[in-house]
This record gives sequence, structure tokens and C-alpha cells, in this order.
Amino acid sequence: MGKIVVVGSSNTDMILRCAHLPKPGETVLGNQFAMAGGGKGANQAVGAARLGADVTFVARLGRDWMGDQAIAKYRAEGIDCSYIVRDAQASSGVALIMVDAAGRTSSAWHRERMPRCSPSTSSEPSQSSDLPTFCFCSLRFHLRQWPRRLGWQTNGMSG
Repeated sequence: MGKIVVVGSSNTDMILRCAHLPKPGETVLGNQFAMAGGGKGANQAVGAARLGADVTFVARLGRDWMGDQAIAKYRAEGIDCSYIVRDAQASSGVALIMVDAAGRTSSAWHRERMPRCSPSTSSEPSQSSDLPTFCFCSLRFHLRQWPRRLGWQTNGMSG
């Protein structure tokens, strides 16, 4: 399998199972809690790596425990993390997900760090001018989660 570059989000999913989803202003008691890695980009990168692809993941994470944990998991999956930017001014992404007894979900997603991404800050420690080398990959996932202005920097992919 060839090289795959995924440009997208990375979140820590905080999942709470409960009997029913709360109505506005209602508090419900949860019966099971879990935390897991998530984010559309991260899920695609992990899936491709597990299928045997050579994966590079481009994302932006905060300099916090959630970012540390995410990068450790990506490296354990064999994913190249050299283009993941760590931002001390923003937190890593979080998704709060509630799941009712019927499997219906309600969620909220925090993505403070992604809008702060720009072509001039799109890689670390490499310079953003290194990104066009990704044109040698076999497949790229661009999940429309980053600002459009980054599109030209990722070898002409539209955002």
C-alpha cells in the first residue's frame, strides 16, 4: 500500500451512556462513561495505518495531556506525527457525546485549535514549504475541517 496523508481533526471523545438524552435544561444521570480517541482525521489515519498504509497525519493539538495521549496512540499505530503542530495557546479538541438506550446520540465538539491554523503555521518543526512533498503520496484525505486558505498549501486540494 502507498503513502497516505490525512489532514484533519484529532479529538478526545468523552462518551456518556444514559437512559435518554436530556432536554434543554434537564440533567440526566449517566450509567457508563468512556474516553476514546476520535476526530474524523484521526479515525481515517488510524484506519489506514491498521490496513498497512504508510500514514502521515497533519493536525493541530494543544500542549496538554489530551494532545500527549493522542500523539502517543498515533505513534503506537505507526503513524508519522511529524506534521502535528502543538499549540500552547489552545487546547486539544474534545467531543462530548451522549448516547441513549436506543443508540441515539447528541454531541458537542470543541475545535479551538483548528481555526488558528494557517499556511505559515501548518507544520512543525519543518517549514510550511515542505508540505508540497506530499504530492508524492498515493492518497490524501482532506476532510474539510481546516480553513480554506490551507488548501493551496496542501498541493492544491480544495478545502
